[in-house]
Amino acid sequence: MASISWVGLPSSRSSRSTGPTSMPGLPPRRHSSKNKKGAKPRRVYLPAGRKFYDFYTRAVYEGGQTIEIPVTMASIPLFLPEGAIIPLATNQIFNAATESITGLHLICAPDRDGSFTLYDDEGDSYRYEQGAYTETPLTWDDSARVLTIGARQGSYPGMPQSQTYRVVLGDQEQVVTAENGQELQVSF
Repeated sequence: MASISWVGLPSSRSSRSTGPTSMPGLPPRRHSSKNKKGAKPRRVYLPAGRKFYDFYTRAVYEGGQTIEIPVTMASIPLFLPEGAIIPLATNQIFNAATESITGLHLICAPDRDGSFTLYDDEGDSYRYEQGAYTETPLTWDDSARVLTIGARQGSYPGMPQSQTYRVVLGDQEQVVTAENGQELQVSF
């Protein structure tokens, strides 16, 4: 796990040497282990040059520092770097062959422009190797406070004709549905 902590930030020497509890950056609010019985503090390095948002509490931390976060067996330190767009399924999937995602959370971290390409395919075949998949560009424009869910590109057999997104920015959230892969803009 320690090597993963610096893959996206290879110039950050500190993130390479702080050990397996130093995962910088990554995905709204579930629970905080801050006051949980048995929580133990763990040191987490946040690389310099950007802000980070605590995934669970949405507290903001400046990069370039090591912080202590209480951790239990049921929680891990999880931070979003500014400008991140993190997609999460709204339902839990145990078997991609028999279940499908019913909606997506798109968690956006403000204070910097960001982008992400959302990939989807059948989930139970190798037809993606022949081009049976879709990509949907997601772009966060921080100055305009707008998330653009771009037009879906590509196709695969049985793909859903509509997709519901629950777009989350801090404590604000909006639910939108894209029909037939059309482009949508969500303003905050």
